[in-house]
Amino acid sequence: MVGVPGRSKACHTCRQRRIRCDGHLPSCQNCAKSRRVCTGYQRKHAFILSKDMVADGPGDASAPPPDQSSSQLLPDLPDASDSGQVMVSRWRAADQSSAPRVPSSSASSLSRASSRAGSKLLAQARASPPLPPPEISVHNIFRDRIFALFAENNLLTTDAAPLSVGDAMQQSFGERGDWMVRIMNLSELTPSLEDSLLAACTARLGRHLNHAALVRESQRLYAKGLSAMRRDVNRLKSTWVANEQNLAACLALMLYEISECPAGSPDGYKVHYQGAMELMRIRGPVAHQSGLAHSVFQIMRLHSVFQNIIRSSSNFLAQSRWRELPWAPHPKSKTPFDFLIDILLDVPDLSVRRQALERSLEARGDLRRALLDGLECVGEGRRIEAVLEAWHDRFRAVAPGALYHPELSQMASALDSSEAGKVFPVIFRFPSFIVGQNMLYYWITLMSVQAHLCFTYASLAQLSDTLDSVGRDNLVCTCTCAGVAEPATCLRHFAVELLPPLGHREEWPTGPAYHICQSIEYFMLHHARAFGPASVIPGLLLVKAYWMFAPADMSREMTWVNEMLCRVRTGGGSIAGPLMRLRINRGVLTIVD
Repeated sequence: MVGVPGRSKACHTCRQRRIRCDGHLPSCQNCAKSRRVCTGYQRKHAFILSKDMVADGPGDASAPPPDQSSSQLLPDLPDASDSGQVMVSRWRAADQSSAPRVPSSSASSLSRASSRAGSKLLAQARASPPLPPPEISVHNIFRDRIFALFAENNLLTTDAAPLSVGDAMQQSFGERGDWMVRIMNLSELTPSLEDSLLAACTARLGRHLNHAALVRESQRLYAKGLSAMRRDVNRLKSTWVANEQNLAACLALMLYEISECPAGSPDGYKVHYQGAMELMRIRGPVAHQSGLAHSVFQIMRLHSVFQNIIRSSSNFLAQSRWRELPWAPHPKSKTPFDFLIDILLDVPDLSVRRQALERSLEARGDLRRALLDGLECVGEGRRIEAVLEAWHDRFRAVAPGALYHPELSQMASALDSSEAGKVFPVIFRFPSFIVGQNMLYYWITLMSVQAHLCFTYASLAQLSDTLDSVGRDNLVCTCTCAGVAEPATCLRHFAVELLPPLGHREEWPTGPAYHICQSIEYFMLHHARAFGPASVIPGLLLVKAYWMFAPADMSREMTWVNEMLCRVRTGGGSIAGPLMRLRINRGVLTIVD
């Protein structure tokens, strides 16, 4: 190990006096003449670990490179110097295959020529454990400590020994927590990713500890992350797009907006979401097959599902190549939850078809086109429902034990009364967070499909009334044959009674919608303290929006949903507040200003 070139070899006292040192050993004669204490020549070493370093593996008998000084083998010296000077040293890069090795004969001759103290230090150096990986930085210690505190206060808690950050995330969220585990295993983070993720973690810690200074610091880190992201965007486009950390930085900024919502509106979240989606689209599906990019891609699919339902439109993630290519290298790694999201991606198409039906009915234009759109919507809804039920049967077969079991509710509500009791006295308990999240999204999909079928049947009944009003005898019969088993596509003979009966689907307000609400208490009180409540926001908002057009009076249940959303909101300035303005109009979700 060598000193940095240009460093003075003078003693500490002469360096402080800024005079020439004679370098006499063991102490400087200039100090003796001036009757000053010579503080010596040794300096503390700050070892700089960088990518240019190499470390010998265990059992490597190679000797240190010949250009290293003997100070490499010296143990840490006590801080006896008043000067506080530090000698910076590096381990020079070398190829492992071509690194100089000392033969056994040379080693024995070196041992005989060395002093007894030198031989002892050399043996200690060879017996010591190898250097840490060259990518590790001292700066990472402080960053990882923030992540550890974040995990301790927001992730899995058990009565057993504390879990590591990675284990806590994986046991809490499975593959959905993999993206943060991968980030912590990276040797270097881009400034945009590091500042954005630290902003989200610091904000959660500040809210949990009720520490205003931490919340303010998170705002500063958030601004730094945005500034770094802007610089990255202005750089060479190909380099910026290729770096998967920029995609993770967009997700971290979204996480901060969901948690804090500093502007009091979902605009910031939507901007980061749109940026992340555009970056994913430019990168293509093949670029998200492994590593951090694949983990972030899975999280973005969750956000995309909810956004598509709100906008009643699909995006590129619904395309077949985006459903297959990201898992192409390892097809068996696609989990049941991934298949469930594939099904949920098809739900917005039902809204698109229903909008076409509604426009035709309002304009009273091409009534035959309206009828065909309605029948296609019914057929697509039943197809999605059949695929969903097949998914449920497969998931129940692979999941260990029962998917859930009923329990009496333990969470108090402002609506509880001795006369009416609790709104939902029986709640569901799940064996794990992952099973609970799968069932929650299953019920969200089932509620959406059944509600859309009921809305479509109502629109088709309106179409039938319109046909009666214009006079069916005035319409041309287009029947191809008598006694056809399928619903008639003829305007003269069409009737809602010819469609397959809705049956139990008409009970969606008290069926899957109730099941979603009965799952909320588990997530609100789950040991994944920060993300448990946040994971129920989409379900609560969709239930509230659909209940507005339920045939029965659901006002008490909707008040309970508002109370749960307020609890999530007051838990940390959540985006649930602005999104409480979510409304549904004829099956189409919108956010009311």
